Formats: sequence, structure tokens, C-alpha cells
Amino acid sequence: MPAALALALLRGASARARLIAHRGSARPHTHPGPVVCYVTEGRILFQVKGHPARYYTAGQTIFEPASTPIERFDNDSSSAPATFIATYLLGDQDTELLHRLQ
Repeated sequence: MPAALALALLRGASARARLIAHRGSARPHTHPGPVVCYVTEGRILFQVKGHPARYYTAGQTIFEPASTPIERFDNDSSSAPATFIATYLLGDQDTELLHRLQ
């Protein structure tokens, strides 16, 4: 990858640590750019619209495509939080990380 392209991609990247409380949910949403999540603790139930739901646990990676409805991003535990590190790949015009769906 050319260095200029790599730098352009890094400028639009933002990493955030996130926690979902027990039985918590991110509710249906989209992102303006793709998101890569690394699960650090707990078990997350994840579902992209039109696809079956799948469980992810510590050490696994979740990919959220840009502008694609995410129907489930839920903590599966009734007693413990789930944590993950989300890396958002945003364009220069993107001002929000997440758009809630009805």
C-alpha cells in the first residue's frame, strides 16, 4: 500500500473502548464508515440485517459494514458487562459515529 494512502486511511480512524452493561444493547443502528470491533470481555450477540445472529466472545473480531443496518449488538450476560474496542473508519465529512434506526 502506498504511504500516502495509508496515511489517508489513518487520518479517518478513531478507536474507542466501549462497554455494554449486562443485558444491554446498542439498539438498531448504522455507521457512516466501516467499524472493526475486538471483543475483550464477555459475549456479544451480533446481527447484520438479513443475516443470522452470531455470538462473539473475547479474542474475536466483529466487522460492521458502512451504512448497513445492525439489528443486534447485545450483551448476552444477565450479570456481567461485555467490553470491546471499536475502530471507526470515517471520512472527512463524517461527524457522527453512529446513526440510530427506528
